[in-house]
Amino acid sequence: MALDDERRRLVARFEGPGVGEGRVSVAEFLRVLDDIQKSLIVVGEQIVGRSHTRGRLPQTLSEELTLDLVATNPGSFQAVLELHQPQQPMLENIGEEAIDMLLEGIDLELDGKPSDLPQAARAYVRDLASRTTGDLAKLTLQGGRKRRRVVISSEAVSQLPAMVPVKPHGPARVVGRLLEVDFKDGTAEVWDATGKMTRVLFETAMADRMKSAATLQVMAAGDAETNDQGRIRALKVDELTIVETGEEFWTDVGPAELAAQQGVVPLDSIRRLRMSAAAEDEANELIAELRQLRAES
Repeated sequence: MALDDERRRLVARFEGPGVGEGRVSVAEFLRVLDDIQKSLIVVGEQIVGRSHTRGRLPQTLSEELTLDLVATNPGSFQAVLELHQPQQPMLENIGEEAIDMLLEGIDLELDGKPSDLPQAARAYVRDLASRTTGDLAKLTLQGGRKRRRVVISSEAVSQLPAMVPVKPHGPARVVGRLLEVDFKDGTAEVWDATGKMTRVLFETAMADRMKSAATLQVMAAGDAETNDQGRIRALKVDELTIVETGEEFWTDVGPAELAAQQGVVPLDSIRRLRMSAAAEDEANELIAELRQLRAES
């Protein structure tokens, strides 16, 4: 197996009284893989600075973080998972980094130490650990660039540090386009660039400000009501600021205007064409191809 494949793989070994020679409960098997996949996605979202929310994951990120089942081995039953090969891979190797961060976080949690795992990922890790109290007594995970190995067992479950409850209210702010303003109910929606919608509430005193900012890009700040995972359910707006979007940057420019901006002028001499020494091989190959085409024609 190539080194690159190992970096992108996560091997899960199942052991316990309910695990036979090359056999494992399908229901338990799928639950474990589901927890691994979901926790990996949450960690990957944190790496790119995206808040974890319900809904569809952007395709580019989904392709980087999706795990494929590529093999199963007998014995204690071993499942080999590998990151999906995206059509246009990102330069940062988000999936590989997410596997490393997930395994490191699980290792710290099992050692009774706090980790940097997002709250939602920690919840999936606890669900994963809770499955080692019955027919599945031990789950070993190994993989990533560091080939880190972590063992989840019924004895280790008691070591998991308590999750700090998320405060149901607190200051927050969201940025996006202000839509669906309802002055009767005092509600509106803010949609960010990823397609995530946040419901906002406003008092009568904010009505004029909301009216002037409707359909524009805004930053809304105020007191947020959150769920158990820390996601914003609703934001009571105290401050609303119109954000300069710089949309003129995306305005289409014609060839003549673009040439004027970049200082492009007609070529009056072949001597003005220059190539650096680093591109000499490419230039020679191009000349050879041109000569071959000329000879063939």
